[in-house]
Amino acid sequence: MSDKYTKDTDKRFTLRIDNNLFEIVKTYAQINRRPVGSEIEYALGRYYAGLIKDMTNNSIYPTIINYLAKYDPSLTDFQNNI
Repeated sequence: MSDKYTKDTDKRFTLRIDNNLFEIVKTYAQINRRPVGSEIEYALGRYYAGLIKDMTNNSIYPTIINYLAKYDPSLTDFQNNI
């Protein structure tokens, strides 16, 4: 069940995070002019985009690569070279 603040395409959940790490994320969110939640989503997207590049059998991940390309546009070129 969603609420008026959560889009149908989003998942709402509770996250516990170390205070110092939160301050780092908050600082980068301010630099990038994003809400903290969006900064965390972006950071996770970039992290998983990097993992995809390290996998040896990327042919089974086209949907994931296409989604993560919004965080790392170089994945589009990467996918074309596998």
